[in-house]
Amino acid sequence: MKLTARLGAAAVAGAISLAVPAAVVPAPAVAATAQGGCGQVTHWTSRFKHHVRVSNKCNYSISFQVKRRGPDSDCQILTAYVTRTLWWQRYGRQFQGIRWNCA
Repeated sequence: MKLTARLGAAAVAGAISLAVPAAVVPAPAVAATAQGGCGQVTHWTSRFKHHVRVSNKCNYSISFQVKRRGPDSDCQILTAYVTRTLWWQRYGRQFQGIRWNCA
């Protein structure tokens, strides 16, 4: 009797855990690196703007595109050892990540 009660409780607990969706964990703000660690991306927000700083730490050019809600940025090409900062209005366009090798 005790064994069947435990198995029944385990089955019910398993069914409940399958029915409840897992919590969505947001990605960290600094999450993107280019091939071989050449590109470094930093994202931050101020009161009215989003800022994305992309640095190229290699001796060759890399290309990237900032993905955001709404229109994405144009394809940007960074030459060796160059840093570029892009910004846009904070409300309406959320930062979603970086797409590498767009050119």
